[in-house]
Amino acid sequence: MVELPPFRDPSLARVHAKVAAWAGDQGWTAGELRRLGSRLERTWTDGVPGTGEMPAPGTTRAALSVFVHSDATASFGLQYAAGRRDAGGKGLHLRVVTGGSPVTPDQVVIEVQQGHEPPVAVGAPLGWHVGERFVETARPNGLDAVSMHVAAYSAWGDTATLDLDALEAVVHPVLDRGEYTMCDYGPSPGNGIPGPCLPRTPTKAEQAAHRAEFDAEMARRRAAVADPAWPALFMAVAPPF
Repeated sequence: MVELPPFRDPSLARVHAKVAAWAGDQGWTAGELRRLGSRLERTWTDGVPGTGEMPAPGTTRAALSVFVHSDATASFGLQYAAGRRDAGGKGLHLRVVTGGSPVTPDQVVIEVQQGHEPPVAVGAPLGWHVGERFVETARPNGLDAVSMHVAAYSAWGDTATLDLDALEAVVHPVLDRGEYTMCDYGPSPGNGIPGPCLPRTPTKAEQAAHRAEFDAEMARRRAAVADPAWPALFMAVAPPF
């Protein structure tokens, strides 16, 4: 029988109890506590959600996990991941992590998906690859910051816009100043293995193309998060922290 070790941080113990009680009150079917690598996890389901991150239409899946030390004597972090898809096929997935470093750093990331379109992420941190460089927004640091970011999404449109604004604010300067490198690849050693990366600065044409690509994607994301379906889907899976 798997048992939950005591929390190293009492504040996380209180949050874990609050989230577990909230999930239990939703009328979802609760699973047993089970070990998954460095985590101990309990899931709740409504309907038959399947195995994908976005569940099947009309269903919900939520999982509450803690990170445990190798000797399983203490819990040192908290992860909550939940997805819901409405009958029309629109899906939302929420992932919240706090106190899980160095296994998984603090984060609040929400993905929304309409039909077969690629998912759109909001929350913190958000990132974008600029050539060979990865640019990322600031992540929440600590339980209070994580809790505040989750709570801020009760005002869905305003908070999603601020998070997308933050991504533009860190990516645009890198694109416009060309503060990244591109790879020209040297000869392949064979067997389908790519040759070594020969870094170089981007051309003006490449900078313009990368800026246009990013701006087009941001326009898609802003249009996607404006859908009125998301606030209700978010509130259906977002517990109190």
